Amino acid sequence: MARTTSLIISNLLSSLERLSQFMPTFSSLDASSSSSIAQEDVNAAEVNSIQKRLMEDLSRLPRMIRRIQAVIHDAEEREINEKVIQLWLSELREVACDVEDVLDQYDYQVIKIQVEGITAAAEAQSSLKVSLPPSNSIKIPISCGMTMRIIEIIKKFDEIEYDREALYLREEDAPWRTNFNDVMKMPPSSSYQDESPIFGREDDKKKIIELLLSHYEKKNIVIPIVGLGGVEKTTFARLIYHDLVVCQHFFPKVWVSVSEHFDVLRITKEIVSSITKSTIPDDKNNLKDLHCILKEALSNKRFLLILDNVWNERAYKWEALRAPFSDIGVGNIIVTTRSMSVAHIMQMVSPPLQLECLHEEESWLLFQRHAFHGRKLDQHPDFQQLRRRITKKCGGLPLALKVIGGFLQNDFKEQTWMDVLNNNLWDPKKIILSSLIISYNHLPSYLKPCFLYASLFPKDHYFEKLELIRMWIDHGYIQLTERKCLQEDIAVEYFEDVL
Repeated sequence: MARTTSLIISNLLSSLERLSQFMPTFSSLDASSSSSIAQEDVNAAEVNSIQKRLMEDLSRLPRMIRRIQAVIHDAEEREINEKVIQLWLSELREVACDVEDVLDQYDYQVIKIQVEGITAAAEAQSSLKVSLPPSNSIKIPISCGMTMRIIEIIKKFDEIEYDREALYLREEDAPWRTNFNDVMKMPPSSSYQDESPIFGREDDKKKIIELLLSHYEKKNIVIPIVGLGGVEKTTFARLIYHDLVVCQHFFPKVWVSVSEHFDVLRITKEIVSSITKSTIPDDKNNLKDLHCILKEALSNKRFLLILDNVWNERAYKWEALRAPFSDIGVGNIIVTTRSMSVAHIMQMVSPPLQLECLHEEESWLLFQRHAFHGRKLDQHPDFQQLRRRITKKCGGLPLALKVIGGFLQNDFKEQTWMDVLNNNLWDPKKIILSSLIISYNHLPSYLKPCFLYASLFPKDHYFEKLELIRMWIDHGYIQLTERKCLQEDIAVEYFEDVL
């Protein structure tokens, strides 16, 4: 995915801190050291002139970056529709790459000196164990060639800063928002159920349970649940999975998050592991052996298997996965998918259940729960028409309603709600994406790099909270404040706000 501007700006600020470390190196040099800092044929006067110019430029560069950072929120909102803004941001990204190249070149020189130094020390004292000194303890002179590259980079920043004024970019940031809604993240699904009430699915739930029980004494059946992205098929499947009647009639119950890659071996291993309550070794890759374990574990049992988020449209892969279930027990397989083509390759006993979008009143109840969070609605009469119109924009998709409702949670300024309602990013054909982009654009700039960094992980990647915030700290995404001086404490707050 393309690196977004917020992430680039954050990286630039970290890089500038390193560039600023070059200044003491220059200030400690005089003309007599020109031969040590330049491989080119440059006299002492020219070296001093270049050094002076560089120090002046480095001293004003952070101010330029902060001014650019102040308008990034406005630029990102306008980027989608304005080509000239896209070009400006593209140039900013190119300069950021140039900065990283210079720093990489400097790091290479540091490592080279380290290696040469340790080699010489080892040759002088072959009997002693010599350790490599830390790279941040080494300061090396900078060549005139590298100096000129830095000056050229700063010249480009001057041009970007000039264009910033010409583009009339507004200096503003998104407002601080605590507890940004959890639906912004997309983890692999699990069977664990959210205790929040489900709106508008009572009749669908009744149909599925009746279908399960009507085939209670028969051989295995497959029930596909089909619906648009964001209609919350996974949430509905969890509702079935945890229903008391289902729990009384089916055991064991197994939940597998499948996603785009339909790996028969991986899925089978997860099913076996869930049923046997044991970890399957990575080197156990014989599908026949796994099938034998399944048959023994499920013999004469009424099981329920839920395969969530299936994309596979190849019948032979589906048959390979289903093969061991045809001769064992009496059970049911529920499959959630966006594609009717996926449903059609399965041997169904009845038409698939199509989850529809919520009706207007159901949409309002769901939005109200996330936006008002238990507050009495009569406290906010001015929002009667606004909230209805915003709910309608979400098109009855539960995920969109949760995202926008969570974004507006505890923010009862009429202007904010008007901004969301009239945002030009709304696209009736891409409601989920529209709601996510609108919510993301209203994140404060210092939270955007953290959110984007987390999004770089593979879709089904699982990471610990402390692991992620340590990565944020290492990449320089955490900004110290007067209120708290420990980066770890601030990073924990970022984590709660973003995720």
